[in-house]
Amino acid sequence: MREGPGTLTVSLFEQLQHQVPSDTETRSFRLSGNVELLGAQDAEDGHDVVELLAKLPFCNGNVGFAGNSALAISQYFIAAQQPPSLKAIAPWEGLGDMYREQFNRGGM
Repeated sequence: MREGPGTLTVSLFEQLQHQVPSDTETRSFRLSGNVELLGAQDAEDGHDVVELLAKLPFCNGNVGFAGNSALAISQYFIAAQQPPSLKAIAPWEGLGDMYREQFNRGGM
């Protein structure tokens, strides 16, 4: 809870939450020369990020994701890898079928 000027009280939720940006796309590019998005390489990189985060001092070993659009889609791929420290995903506005929903809406 935030209170008046000069006083800042942080809720328990805010104390526990950390946002950690991941740069797996540039990692893929440096390693292969290709940007790998929304596929096997993205999922493998995401698995590694989850397990790395779980070992950091501020983490209790439980990692969760939240995000929309491409962040939602990548959560599906990463969760399919079943990283042991990934406890929850919260995707919204992600695609269920990229071919039909993104590239070929309404049919051919």
